[in-house]
Amino acid sequence: SKPKNLEGVEIADQYEQLNGELSEDGREYPVVDISKNNNLKYISIDEIISMFGNRSSDAVIYFGTPTCIYCRTSIQVLMDTAKKSDLDVIYYLDVDKTDPKYNDLVNALGEEITKTDSGEREVPIPLVLFITDGQRIGYNKGTLFSQEDPYKQLDASQKEGLGEMYKSGIDAVALNKKQKQQ
Repeated sequence: SKPKNLEGVEIADQYEQLNGELSEDGREYPVVDISKNNNLKYISIDEIISMFGNRSSDAVIYFGTPTCIYCRTSIQVLMDTAKKSDLDVIYYLDVDKTDPKYNDLVNALGEEITKTDSGEREVPIPLVLFITDGQRIGYNKGTLFSQEDPYKQLDASQKEGLGEMYKSGIDAVALNKKQKQQ
């Protein structure tokens, strides 16, 4: 049976085609294995911004890019966690700082998320944002403090820890969507 969601296949392929390739610093990209039958869908910056304040918006949005070493860890755990939930879609934005609307996104996400240690502002990746009723109810930046080397796969307890961080947000969004459908 062919996967119904071609966007999800394309996103999985973008990550998987770097498996075994060398990153900019000459180390091998961590292997990512994302099911072709996933629920990832592209979202635009405009669509994300329009969700804020829109009471009908419930979403989990993943911000990352295939070449980001930490993103490769987190997308795998996010997809594994989402598989065990009722969530029908995870939106994906491949963050590109050259996008003309990038600064609009930085502003929409707010200082709490985008302010760096140096005081500048940028979209941190990986970032998982949880929205219900058009309001941000939570987010996760990065992975785990215990992940000292992003090139090494997370061990079972690290995967479980990161998955738990994602699970509460995923479950809250899925529940809110379900209640609206009833």
